[in-house]
Amino acid sequence: MYGEKKIDRKKTSTRTGSLNPTFNESFMFDVTREDMKNVSLALTVAEVEQGMIGRCEIGPWTEQWREMMDTPPKPATRWCQMKELTPSCKSPAV
Repeated sequence: MYGEKKIDRKKTSTRTGSLNPTFNESFMFDVTREDMKNVSLALTVAEVEQGMIGRCEIGPWTEQWREMMDTPPKPATRWCQMKELTPSCKSPAV
């Protein structure tokens, strides 16, 4: 995300038949070091019948982002705490 604008999108594989799926996948985005100050990464979890059910954002305000910037090109591997989305905050534009 660049501010509120979506600039790229990647999708994991689908996990069926699991109430606790694990996604151990890596993605690469081509972003300049200068632009890293103005972008963030929004992670969402969706279920086929319910749509989007959780979201997490990381960006310059997070420890993971600072670690990634301090130790390039080493990946900053972390678990992300997803926040449950209530019906009032679900948005198809996310």
